[in-house]
Amino acid sequence: IERALAEISGLSEDVLFSDIKNFPAKEHLKKIRAFENYLSLYPQGKYLDPVKKMFSETLGDAFMDFKKNIVLCERDATWDDCMQICDDYVAVYSKYMDVTEAKSTRARILMHKEFVDLRSQTAGKDSRAAKSLYMAYIQKYPKSPHNEEIQKVLQRIEQSAVAGQKWQALKQYAQRSDVSL
Repeated sequence: IERALAEISGLSEDVLFSDIKNFPAKEHLKKIRAFENYLSLYPQGKYLDPVKKMFSETLGDAFMDFKKNIVLCERDATWDDCMQICDDYVAVYSKYMDVTEAKSTRARILMHKEFVDLRSQTAGKDSRAAKSLYMAYIQKYPKSPHNEEIQKVLQRIEQSAVAGQKWQALKQYAQRSDVSL
C-alpha cells in the first residue's frame, strides 16, 4: 500500500508537470499559478529545475508582451488603456519581479497624456489662464520633453502680451485730447 501510494504521488507529480508544459503560451497568469501550485505541492520535486526555468521564461514572456502592448497603445494614442496595462502588469507581477520599468513607463505615459490634455485645455483660453496652465505643467514635469515646446508657446504669449500693452499705450496716447490727429 505504501509503495502504491508513493507511485500515485509520483504519478500525480508527472501529471501536474505535464499539464504545466501544455499550457497555452500566452496564458501567463494561469501558468504562473500552476507553477506556484507545483512548487507548493512538490518543493523538492523531480521537476523542480525545469519548473523554475519555465517560471522564469514565462515571466520574461509576460514582460515582452507588456512591452508590445504598450507600443501598440502608444501608437494608437489610447493613453488610458496604456496606463491600465501598466497598472495591471504592476499589480500582477510585482510579486515575482522588479516592475520599475513598468512604473516608469506609466509615469512617462501619464506625463504625455497630461500634455495632450493641456493642449486641449489651453485652446480658447485667454493668455493669462493658458500661461498658468503651462507653468503648472512645467512645475509638475520639469524634465518633460515637451517643455521646450511649452517655452516657445510661453514666449509667444509674452510677446503677444507686450504687443498688446504697446498697442494699448499707443491707443491711449492717440485718444488724449491734447494730441491732434
